[in-house]
Amino acid sequence: MSKSALREDIETTLRNVERFVVFVKNQDNIEQLHSIIKTRIETFIPKILILYSYKSAMNNAKRIKEKLELGIQGYIISDSMLDRKKYICFFIRDEKTLARELSYILPLPNPKILETDNLK
Repeated sequence: MSKSALREDIETTLRNVERFVVFVKNQDNIEQLHSIIKTRIETFIPKILILYSYKSAMNNAKRIKEKLELGIQGYIISDSMLDRKKYICFFIRDEKTLARELSYILPLPNPKILETDNLK
């Protein structure tokens, strides 16, 4: 991935922060938030999705991440602790894996359908 492509992906994520950055709170229902995030990933197929939590919510974010790891494919997942008070987890779309998996779900169109002779 080129620097400009990465920059564009990050800018897109930040322009759509309400959709692609999830701030996990201590009082969040883990099952419900997991379902919401999974639906966002399946619907929007974002290049980058970020889970972020602070202090007491870190365990919730880690549990959500673990559940997502089992339920989604086509993403590289990288997480880390920042200053022992913050947890951040990146879901970065793996284009090669995603393309292979989508090819099973969305078959390529039949080239004969696209021929102009068949449109007469």
